[in-house]
Amino acid sequence: MKNLQGLFLSRQHNRASALVLSVWILFFFTILGVGIHSIVVSQIRLTKALQERALCPYLAKAAYFYFQKDSASAPSTLFKLKGEKELELGRGKFIYTVSDENSKININYAPKEWLVNLPGIDEELAQKILQLRASMGIFVLEEELFLVEGFNEEIFDKISGLVTVYGDGKVNINSSPREVMKVFGFDENLISSIIDFRSGFDGQEATEDDEVFQTVEQLLILPGVSESQITQINKVKEQLRINSEVSLLHIDTEILSNPAMKYEIVVEKGKVKRWREM
Repeated sequence: MKNLQGLFLSRQHNRASALVLSVWILFFFTILGVGIHSIVVSQIRLTKALQERALCPYLAKAAYFYFQKDSASAPSTLFKLKGEKELELGRGKFIYTVSDENSKININYAPKEWLVNLPGIDEELAQKILQLRASMGIFVLEEELFLVEGFNEEIFDKISGLVTVYGDGKVNINSSPREVMKVFGFDENLISSIIDFRSGFDGQEATEDDEVFQTVEQLLILPGVSESQITQINKVKEQLRINSEVSLLHIDTEILSNPAMKYEIVVEKGKVKRWREM
């Protein structure tokens, strides 16, 4: 009887040991599986990153050359700037939009009376900008305005879409927005007359029937222009232009239909002035 009880207990012990061993084996392979999965995922991510790093610059260069070919003449109207351009190249694809840097105020040339008309900038801050510009030379990046005492992120957010550091300082009257024309000192009625002319027959800008100023002097013969408005135009007409020489390309790339790297390229007179990965 005792022998039977011992045999039974021995079998129970063996079963328990086998169960514990099975649990440990399962645990081991689970940990191993998680580790292998992590390694594989890391390798996939690394491969994707290397693939993007290798292919995306070529896609961005292709977008630049496509832009050069597509714009035999520099864009002058908002209609020419409107919309995305895209092209598939093998496993990759680029999509880009264009904005006109000549439609903005160049902080390297802007006089004090223009600076104080920018949102958030008063007489004191404008003077500090001029002093820094005189001491350090030209601003290379808009962000260098943060070197000016009293300049902060709130002000930068207000003016970032209105200012540039590229070009010769002359502003394209065919593409400059209402906010930039306010900086010139133009009154609301004059600005509305300019936009009405640019809008063409349908009364909407950035459409196919947009009109363009062929000369800056055309501003002086706009319908209904007043003597005071002529004075406003004459005061700044030497700082105005009717075409663009500096464009900013915003480029998105895709690889195998998956979003990849983003780029910003500044092109001035056909030459790349800045190439930045986003």
